[in-house]
Order: sequence, then C-alpha cells, then structure tokens
Amino acid sequence: MKHFLDTWDWSVDELKDMVELGFLFKKLDKKGTLPELLKGHSVGMIFAEQSTRTRVSFEAALTKLGGHAQYLRPGEIHLGTGYEGNYDTAKVLSRFLSGITIRDLDHQKVLD
Repeated sequence: MKHFLDTWDWSVDELKDMVELGFLFKKLDKKGTLPELLKGHSVGMIFAEQSTRTRVSFEAALTKLGGHAQYLRPGEIHLGTGYEGNYDTAKVLSRFLSGITIRDLDHQKVLD
C-alpha cells in the first residue's frame, strides 16, 4: 500500500490516475452505480483546525463508498499529549481503522 502524505511522493502519472479515478467515481455516483468499495471499513479523520468542507466532503465520500467516517476531535483524543504521543496514537488507530486522514498545518506532525 502506498500512503498519500505528500504530492511529491507521487509521479505525475499516478496523480493523473487519481484525478481520473475521481472523475469516474463522480460519473458512477450520478448514475447511481458507484460501488461500495469501502463497505465494512472505517476511516478516522483528524483535523488540527475546524474544517467544514474537508470534513463534510470526506464523510459524504466515505458514506457513498459504503464506509464509515469517524471524526476524532482535537481535545477528545490524546494526540500529541504527554499521556499518549503521536506514535502511540497512530499505532492504536491503525489497529482499529482501515485508514487515517489527517489535516494539519504542521506537515511534520503528519509525517511523524
């Protein structure tokens, strides 16, 4: 599996393929034939700051693909605290979730 942490980690062709896949999904959704590729999967979403568009778009997409979005609010999880560091939190979440989405202004936190 290849993680998406930075656009520089992907070739131009890989990025184009992802955009084309997005257009295909949109077309299938309009026809009502979008497959539930994420059925039985949960994805955790962590946003350092409030984000209406990003949160709603991820939740809608996961639902349409048959998955479940779990919003992990800052202050409700121990991310980056002395109690449970970033590594420990990532390890625990990776055991229970199929994927993790992180939006943070500090890119190093995402990489860590």
